[in-house]
Amino acid sequence: MSYPVAITVLHGLCALVYLALGLLVVLRARTSRTGWILAVACFTTAIWAATVALAGGLNGPGAILETLRDGVWAILTAHMLRGVLAGRRNLPRWLIAAPI
Repeated sequence: MSYPVAITVLHGLCALVYLALGLLVVLRARTSRTGWILAVACFTTAIWAATVALAGGLNGPGAILETLRDGVWAILTAHMLRGVLAGRRNLPRWLIAAPI
């Protein structure tokens, strides 16, 4: 299998998996704020992977969507850290914002 074909196949599979995960999160009975952020991260990753698969690499829109995808996952990480670190009042604020 050549490299361009591998990129297309693997990123296409990635898009399908993240689309399915995002739909599973959204379609369950009650979705929390963390669940909604996770769903947005999954859909953003699915769109990025589909773009890379169709464009054949990280050029143009793929690179822009990769930055957006990384930002959404960083927001999810910061949101989850905020919940974990809520009880620790002496922690500096920059530590919570560090993933972003």
